[in-house]
Amino acid sequence: MGNGGSFASSPSAQHAGLRAGLATAAAEAEAQIHDVMRQTRHKSVEVARRYMRSSDLWRNNVTEKVMRRT
Repeated sequence: MGNGGSFASSPSAQHAGLRAGLATAAAEAEAQIHDVMRQTRHKSVEVARRYMRSSDLWRNNVTEKVMRRT
């Protein structure tokens, strides 16, 4: 980013985050990979699978446990 902005706040990162969220939620709902790919417009199964994040990260969120203690 040439103007000093971070990638995390760029439109590209936001778009990728939305795609990952959709792909992850669809996978949790047991959607078929080809249906997810049609919606997210991925052409490669390998790339589409990388967008499917582990939902266990949020199910057992240590940050939430720490914040409850304070």
